[in-house]
Amino acid sequence: MQRLSGLLIFAALACIFGAFSLIMPIYAQPTTTATPPTTYGASAQIAAPSNTGIAKPSFDLKPGKAIYKILLEVGGRKIEMTKTTEITDAGKNWKISETSQSPMGSVTDESEVVKGTLAPVKRRMKQGPMNIALDYNGSNVKGSVESPMGNTKIDKDVEGTLFADGTGTSTILATLPLAEGYKTTFQNFDMMAQTAKQLELAVVGTEEITVPAGKFMAYKVEVKPLGGDAGASTIWVAKEGGKLLKERQSIPQMNGAVVTSELQ
Repeated sequence: MQRLSGLLIFAALACIFGAFSLIMPIYAQPTTTATPPTTYGASAQIAAPSNTGIAKPSFDLKPGKAIYKILLEVGGRKIEMTKTTEITDAGKNWKISETSQSPMGSVTDESEVVKGTLAPVKRRMKQGPMNIALDYNGSNVKGSVESPMGNTKIDKDVEGTLFADGTGTSTILATLPLAEGYKTTFQNFDMMAQTAKQLELAVVGTEEITVPAGKFMAYKVEVKPLGGDAGASTIWVAKEGGKLLKERQSIPQMNGAVVTSELQ
C-alpha cells in the first residue's frame, strides 16, 4: 500500500482546521437525547434569524473547550487523530485555538475574530517546517506561507467581507441563525487565485445523530463553493445550544479522501 506523503497528511490536517482552501491549491493540481455541552459555542444574541442573505451570526462565541475525534479515509487507509478547539477572551476579540495530534505530529492553528461580528483579524498556523501567517485589515489580506518548497508572500485586496475564514470555520458557521430552509452566502480568501471565494450554506434538514458526546437532534447543514467547484462539506449543529457536533468533508485533490470529525 502506498504510503501517504507528509504533504498529503499536512493537507488533510489543514482541512481539519479549515485551512485546506488556503494550502492545498498552492501544492496540488486542481481537480436519551442529551443536552449539548455548554463549554463553548453560542452566547449573547446578536441578530434575528433570516432565511436568506449574507452570513451574519445570530449568537456570539463564548470561552470554552471541545475535543473532536477525527478519521481521515484515503486510498484504503484510515488515520485516526484528535483535535482540541479552545476559545478564549482576547479583549475586543475572541482567540480560537485548534491543536491536532496525528501520526505525523502536531498541528497548531490560532486565529482571532472580532467579538460580535466574528470578522477575521489574524491567523497563525504551524506544522513542522510549514508556517502560515495572515493578517486581515478590512478588505486587505497580508501574510506569508513558508515551507521547504518555498515562501509565498500575500498582499491582496478583496471585494466584500470575509467570514468564517481561518481557524474554527465550522464553529463560527454554527453561530448563524440556523433554521429549516435557512440559506446564506459567505466568502473565504482563495490563496491560489488571490481573491475571495464565494460559498453557499444551506440547512437541508434535521436529524438525530449519535456522536461520542451523545445523541442529539441536529440541523444538517451543507456548505459548497458557488460556481460548481469541488470541495463540499456537511456539518451537523445541535438544535439546542448551537454546538458543532460533526463535520464531514471530501477532498478531491487527495483522490477523494474524506475527513470526518465527531464531538467527544
